[in-house]
Amino acid sequence: MPALESLVTGLATGSVHPTFRLWLSSMPDISFSQQVLRRGIKVTVEPPEGISANLKQNVSVLESTIVGDNPSEWSRDQPIWCQLLYSLCVFHAVAVDRKKFGSLGWNA
Repeated sequence: MPALESLVTGLATGSVHPTFRLWLSSMPDISFSQQVLRRGIKVTVEPPEGISANLKQNVSVLESTIVGDNPSEWSRDQPIWCQLLYSLCVFHAVAVDRKKFGSLGWNA
């Protein structure tokens, strides 16, 4: 962490291009430098609450970027990987929603 702190301090005082941005991603940790946190803008992204909301968000991203505009036609007109991608979205939504219960209900 001291190396990161000195790097960020050097960027703040040095001559840096006006459009330069430094993106850092971190889990909450007590050892993370307070000075780095104070100098930056904090952004958090929370997953949607519930399986349905999570699935709607994932499918809306898929239909606008990868698959197409009409999800009802995925099984007829799209290749098999689209169906697999949708299945992965369902699994992800269930896994994210089940995380709040901890290990309860999961077989070890």
